Amino acid sequence: PDPGAAGLRGIFGAALGSLSRRMRTGQPEPVSEDPAPPPTPPSPPLEPVVAAEPIAPIIVSPAPVQAVDLNAVARLCTRFGQAGNVREVQPLLQDVATLLDATGLIVWLWHSTSAVLRPVLVHGYSAGVVARLPPVTPDDDNPTAASFRSGQVREVAGGGGTSGALVLPLLLRPKCIGVLAIELKPGTRLSESARAIATILAAAIAQLVSRSQAIESKSTSSRRARLAPVRGTA
Repeated sequence: PDPGAAGLRGIFGAALGSLSRRMRTGQPEPVSEDPAPPPTPPSPPLEPVVAAEPIAPIIVSPAPVQAVDLNAVARLCTRFGQAGNVREVQPLLQDVATLLDATGLIVWLWHSTSAVLRPVLVHGYSAGVVARLPPVTPDDDNPTAASFRSGQVREVAGGGGTSGALVLPLLLRPKCIGVLAIELKPGTRLSESARAIATILAAAIAQLVSRSQAIESKSTSSRRARLAPVRGTA
């Protein structure tokens, strides 16, 4: 016999047998009653809901925006125009730093013979720090090299007590001759007008460098001419 069929017959046979007994006696099949469930214990009284005090919002104040004195900018640009060479710019860097609330300034100039950028004018750093500054190559991974390569302004955001920086290219006749790196005080954020002023000052420095190099080139040529031997005629 098929065990599966036998199982089905056993199930249906029990059901049919119960149904036939109810039909013969006319009484329903006694049903065993389950014992009554135990009474449910009463729920503990609910604790009163106390509304939480509202949390005060945390307000983060933006960094102060440095204002720019346009009259001071005009006077400074005039003094840049009156300077005869790069060495005369050194006293002006203090005024640039005060104007932009900067802690340090470095003018990096391109040296074609060694193919590197070297610091030429420095303000706000000790001689020991300047002596340890390595030359910068155009391929270096830093904002100074990036600004020189691209000819564009690079800005380093400060935060958490660290200083920010603004690096501007010194552009002259579609080429970049150097970089002006400005280190800002921690928490200082330059306004758009301050960035524009920094760009104007970078252009003034580039023009002054060009004039100084032209003067030095003429002076060198003149000395060479004076030192050249006099050749007689046959």
